[in-house]
Amino acid sequence: MERAVYYFTGTGNSLVVARDIADRIGASLFPIASFKDEKDISVEAESIGIVFPVYFMGLPNIVKSFCSKLGGIGDKYIFAVCTYGGGKGDSIKELRSVLSSAGGRLSAVIGVHMPQNSFKKPGENSTRVLKKWKALSLDIADRISQKKEFYFVSNRLIDLVQIPLTPLLRPAYMKYMIEETGGSKEQSREELIGRIDMVFETNQSCNGCGSCARVCPVDNIEMISGRPVWLHKCEKCHACLNWCPNRAIYDRTGREQFFYRNPQVTFDDMLKQKQRNMIQRNNNQTAM
Repeated sequence: MERAVYYFTGTGNSLVVARDIADRIGASLFPIASFKDEKDISVEAESIGIVFPVYFMGLPNIVKSFCSKLGGIGDKYIFAVCTYGGGKGDSIKELRSVLSSAGGRLSAVIGVHMPQNSFKKPGENSTRVLKKWKALSLDIADRISQKKEFYFVSNRLIDLVQIPLTPLLRPAYMKYMIEETGGSKEQSREELIGRIDMVFETNQSCNGCGSCARVCPVDNIEMISGRPVWLHKCEKCHACLNWCPNRAIYDRTGREQFFYRNPQVTFDDMLKQKQRNMIQRNNNQTAM
């Protein structure tokens, strides 16, 4: 296996980006969630892609854990793609640190603006944003195929403006998580995110179908007496909320209910995120 792309997704944006890149470079596609119980992960591919969304201006817990378990990556070409509705925050900085501890280094960094999936973003045209990614994907995939070292973000100006703001915004997110979880300043960001599922509730539309438990990429939901119970190992990916067929789950901290899932992704696609062997790509594809 020459190329592999690993991804994590909650509403489908990162899956679309990972799938597009994998298709264009002839890579096998693996869901990070399917490795969550592994202690050590051996990588055979020569080129490795890690595609993930930015949560709370940082790297999702599951992605951080996954990367810390990677072995044999010292001589690999590694590229990272972070998707976001706002900006990359500290996610790449955190990823570099984790990979360095595992003996690897990032060769290419790609930041991709995708439709906002946590709240209604004024003036955003999701169709236009998705089309822009498709146009950019050709050039990005070509550079990856050639193992070029590069740095690319969809909107360089926003990226530059956000860099000095990130250290100021991180404390605000920590305060929010402490208040919503009843936590303390002594708890780590990772611990607080795990308990942020305390903001989720169900309404009268819940019929106990269990779709939320099935789609949760980290198995954070158990159905008890026909209702979902969150187990405090959350990623705040909003998969449960956005993939509920009855829109019966809501985030009580939101000012208004907002639902989003990528139109190119299906519920079955999301279920496969936990089934590693079902979505490997055909390695006989012709690379660019």
